[in-house]
Formats: sequence, C-alpha cells, structure tokens
Amino acid sequence: SAGAAYEIFPSAGYAMHGDASTLAAQRTMAKCFPNVWHWGTPYLPGRTISAAFENNVPAIYLEFQGKGGVEESDLEILRAGFENLAKVLGFLEGEAKLHEARGVRESTLGEEGHLQVENPSPCDGIVTHIVRAGARVSEGEIIAVVQPLDGAPAHEISAEKNGRAIMVRRFRAVKKGESLAAIIDF
Repeated sequence: SAGAAYEIFPSAGYAMHGDASTLAAQRTMAKCFPNVWHWGTPYLPGRTISAAFENNVPAIYLEFQGKGGVEESDLEILRAGFENLAKVLGFLEGEAKLHEARGVRESTLGEEGHLQVENPSPCDGIVTHIVRAGARVSEGEIIAVVQPLDGAPAHEISAEKNGRAIMVRRFRAVKKGESLAAIIDF
C-alpha cells in the first residue's frame, strides 16, 4: 500500500517484459483484480518484481490506498482478485472472472514507475492543499501548496503534464525533496 504518508489510486503493476508470453500472463494476472488500473513499467533493478523479471517469471504487484489504514473496499478487491488469480493459476477450481482495467499505461521509458521522484517539495513545510487521488489534472494546474516553516510565502506546485494523480501525499509535514504527487497519463 501507500503506507501512512501517501494515498495511491489502486493499481496492478508489472514490468514490461520482452517475452510475449510472460507479458501476456502478467496482463491476465492484473485482470484478476477488479476496479484497478494497470501499469506496465520499465524494468528497474532492485525492485520487488526484479527477480521475477530476470528469471522470466510472470509477476504483478498491487498498490492500494494506504493513507495510514486499510480500507474495506481495498480488502474486497483483494479477496476477489486473489480468488480469481488462484483460479487462473489452477490452484482453485472454477472459472476466473477477469475485469477490464480502469485505465492502462504501458511504457518502457526511463525510470517511469519511480514515484518518489515526481513533484518534489521545494522546501520543508506543511502541505496545505493537495489534489485528490485519481483526479484528472491538466498541465499547469495547481496540484499542491506547501507552506514553508520559516513564514515565507507558500509555494504552489503545478502539474508538469496532463494525466491522473495516481499518488498524493496525505501526511501534511513534508521535507524538501519529498514527493507531493505523481501524475501519469492514462
């Protein structure tokens, strides 16, 4: 999950694999989970699914709201999804119910998928405004406001691109350089 500091728009993610059968299996695994968007990102070493990628093992990861707790709606999605996944993998009898994604973004560009580097806070301060997780934003739209601790004027942080806010900071105290929000176009 997004932990206590962040809220994430629920997703099923996977590394973009050059092996067509591995990539197809990952896409099917992601479809086991209802009400999530799918994000295929470039291979980045040292990540949770890196070992699976390196060994041609289909794998996905799941990200849910976080914000310091576990939402009942997230648990329902996970229960249904893992039951479907167990059916797809042949661990349970019956036919899996596969779901269309709430959106799909697949990319092999650079470090896409490294959320912690997007829209860093320009200073230590308090977040006084943040865009809603899942909201669509336009380039130039204000997505966050940070009030510095020294009393200087507040900093308005604008979206650098069109897209959807897939991760937003919920913990109000922020240090310079910490991510305020991640915007992905899908």
